[in-house]
Amino acid sequence: MRNPFLSLILALIHGGAGLTILLVASWFIAASAVAGPSFNYVLPAVAIRAFALLRISSGYGEMWLSHHQLLNKLAKLRLTIFKNLDGQPENLRALETDKLHYQSQDLASVWVGWVHQNASAILSMLLISALVLLFMPSFSLTWFGFVIWSLGVYSWLMFSGISTAKLKLADRARLESDIEHHIDSAQIWHMMYSSQSPDCSSFYNIDTNNKHQIEKAFSLLLFGSLLCVVLLLSQTNNLVDLYIITPLYLVLPMAFLAATDWFGRVFYTQDRLQDYLTSKANLSALKYELSVRNNEKITTLQLTDFNVATAKQNTVNVKVTEPSLTLLTGASGSGKSRFMMAMAGLLPHIGKKWINHEEIASNSIISDIAYIEQHPYCLSGTLRQNLLIANEKASDALLVECLSSVGLGYLSNLGEWVGTGGRVLSGGELKRLGLARALLSHQSFILLDEPFEALDEANVKEIVIIINKLKQTKKLIVASHVIPSDLQVDSLISLEKNVWEYKSIIEHGLA
Repeated sequence: MRNPFLSLILALIHGGAGLTILLVASWFIAASAVAGPSFNYVLPAVAIRAFALLRISSGYGEMWLSHHQLLNKLAKLRLTIFKNLDGQPENLRALETDKLHYQSQDLASVWVGWVHQNASAILSMLLISALVLLFMPSFSLTWFGFVIWSLGVYSWLMFSGISTAKLKLADRARLESDIEHHIDSAQIWHMMYSSQSPDCSSFYNIDTNNKHQIEKAFSLLLFGSLLCVVLLLSQTNNLVDLYIITPLYLVLPMAFLAATDWFGRVFYTQDRLQDYLTSKANLSALKYELSVRNNEKITTLQLTDFNVATAKQNTVNVKVTEPSLTLLTGASGSGKSRFMMAMAGLLPHIGKKWINHEEIASNSIISDIAYIEQHPYCLSGTLRQNLLIANEKASDALLVECLSSVGLGYLSNLGEWVGTGGRVLSGGELKRLGLARALLSHQSFILLDEPFEALDEANVKEIVIIINKLKQTKKLIVASHVIPSDLQVDSLISLEKNVWEYKSIIEHGLA
C-alpha cells in the first residue's frame, strides 16, 4: 500500500501547486496594475515559475507511481479471475469475462481515477477557505455558501449514481452474454426463422442518463459560482477601489470563475466511484494471490500422493533423481496435460511436491521445469525470437545448430517472420520447434506433451531419436498415448486404469 499513498501525496502537491499558480497569478495581475516603481516584479514571477515546475514534476511522479500500483493490482485481480474461468459453464463465462475485463479495471483504477482527483479538489477548497478566513473574513459568508452548494451537488451526484452503476453493470453482463451467443450461432443464422441482433438500447440509455446527470451537476456548479460572483460584487459599493487598495481580493472572484476547473472536473470521476463500489461487491470473495517462483536447480524431484487439485483419478508417487525418460500414459482425456502442468506449478495440486528434499507450495512455479505444450505456440515474430524465449543468450550459430538437430535445418533464415502475417508452420514443424526450445533451454527437467501425435511414421522416428538423445542430459517426462517401439523408456506413470474406473462409475449411474 506504499505506492497508493505516495502517489496520493504527489497528487495533492500537483493540485495544490496548480491552484496556487492560479491564485498568485490573479494577485500578481491585479498588483501589477496598481504597483509603483518600487514593486518587486521578479519575486512573484519566480514563485509562479517554481510552482509550475513543482506541478509538472509532481504530476509525472504521481502518474508513474499510481500507474505502477494500478498495473500490479490489475495483474493480481485478473490472474485470480482467470483461474476461475477454468471449468465454468458457458452461461457463467460471460459474467466472469466481464469481471476479467471491466470490473477488475474498475477496482484497480479507483486511486488514479477517483481518489487523487477528489482529494485534490477537497484540498483546494480547504486552502481557499483558509485564505478567506485569514485575509478576507468579510466575504466568508459568500464563500461558505458556495462551499455548501458545491458539496451538496457533489453528494447528490455521487449517491444518485450508485444505483445507476448497478443497473449498468448487470445490463453490460447481460449484453455481453447475448452478443457471445449470437456470434456463436452465426453458422446457423440462415436456418433461423428470426435472427435479431442483441438489443443494446437499454445499456446505452443507462450510460446516456448517467452522462446527463454529470452535465447537470456541472451546470449547477457553474450557476452557483456565477451567483456567488454577483453576490460578491453586491457586497461592496466600490469593489474596484477595494481591489486597487488590496489586490488580494481579486483572488476570490477568480476562484469562483475557475471553480468548474479546480472542483467541477471531479464530477466526471463519479462514475469511477460508482463502478468501483459495485465491482468491489462482486469481487470481494476473490483472493489476490500471485504464484511464486522457485528458482532452484533440480537434482531430485519427488511427488507423493500427487495429482491435479481437480483430478478424479487416484494420486501417484514418482521420484526422479537423474537424467532419464519417464513415460506418462493414459487414454485421451485422462488428464495427462493437466498432470504435467501441475508438476510445473502451472496448476494447483494435491499431495506433496518435493524438490531437492524440500516441499514446494502448490502455487509455486518451478523455473527449472520446461513444459512443452502439445501444440507449441508460435509467436508472431521472427524465427530467432521464437527460439530466444527458451534461451535469450543463445548465439545465432547455436540457434541454427539446434534447428538442424531437430530436422528444421531448412529454416536457416533466423530473421524470417513466422506465425500470423508470415510463414505458417505445420503441426510437425511446431512440434520440432518445441523440441528445439527444449534443447536450448537451461532447464534440467523437460515435460513433453504428446510429441508424436498426428505425425507420420518417418517424423515419429526422427523425434524419437531426438528425445533419446535429450534424455542423456535432461530429466524427461513424456506424456503420450502413442508409444514408439524404439523409445528408450526408463520408468512409467500410468493414469489410464484410474480413468477407466471413473468412467465405469459414470456408466453405471453412480456419479
